[in-house]
Amino acid sequence: MPQNDLTAFLITWRTYGTWLPGDERGWVDERRNGRGEPKHRADQRLENAAKGQMKAARVILTGAQRQAVDDAVRAACTEKGWVLHAVNVRTNHVHVVVNTNSPPERTQVALKAAATKMLTERGLAPPGGVVWSRGGSQRALTNERALSVAVDYVRNRQ
Repeated sequence: MPQNDLTAFLITWRTYGTWLPGDERGWVDERRNGRGEPKHRADQRLENAAKGQMKAARVILTGAQRQAVDDAVRAACTEKGWVLHAVNVRTNHVHVVVNTNSPPERTQVALKAAATKMLTERGLAPPGGVVWSRGGSQRALTNERALSVAVDYVRNRQ
């Protein structure tokens, strides 16, 4: 596949229950926050309500789980012919810089699914099988400078 048929993205997603509405770090709601708009302020009552609605325990990835997710992202990119520039699996979120010929939302869904499958195959899936929060972030990297900055961030700034 020619490189110019691909578009680069910084894709990020969180583990389940680690950044809820009302969180003190601020939070966004895809129905009420547009791109670049400020985060909502902390709201302890809202955060407590969100915790009460959780269907499973919060997920903090262990070293073995982080390795499984890393392996899954790399394998999925290879299988689909996507160019993986960087991946960093943290205890509560994942960053991927990838060139893909798929829409970024579909790319994110595919990577999350591959990671969940790998965790399950290795017997590392959390009880209840819920691993990831809904959605995530997909930022288009529109030039070489943006790509370079994103790769540096994922590899060296975590």
